[in-house]
Amino acid sequence: MKQFILFFLIAGIAALINIILRFIFSNVLNLNFNLAVTIAYLLGMLFNYYTNKKYNFRSSKRQITYEVYTFFVVSIIGLILVNIFSKIFLYLLTNGAINQKYIATYSHIIAVGLVGVYSFFAHKYFTFRSGIIKGIKKIYQFIKLKNMNVDK
Repeated sequence: MKQFILFFLIAGIAALINIILRFIFSNVLNLNFNLAVTIAYLLGMLFNYYTNKKYNFRSSKRQITYEVYTFFVVSIIGLILVNIFSKIFLYLLTNGAINQKYIATYSHIIAVGLVGVYSFFAHKYFTFRSGIIKGIKKIYQFIKLKNMNVDK
């Protein structure tokens, strides 16, 4: 439970960084919405990885390269989901909205929240566990040994 709460605290700070940066990129730098969401998400992702690694998932025994690679893959899937959900909610909230100025921010907040749930479970079970890569290798070795014993 402590890990869950700490993850969401860190993720909440990362999401806040993400949302503030997206707002700045869109409204101050006039970047395209998807580009602004993407850059903000990647910067939030870097903060999220570093802080979760340092304070929350310290017991991971995986090599750092595998861990970073898995974190990146899980996060890219999250990025795709954030973009999809942001566009969906932008569309849904724009129809009949009274204050359309902040609709992009509202839709982005909803999307980041939804993807946060996915991110917790994906990082907990894939990124910061030694099981996924080693597990696949163990299954492969087990099958290979079984086939070698059958051939004898």
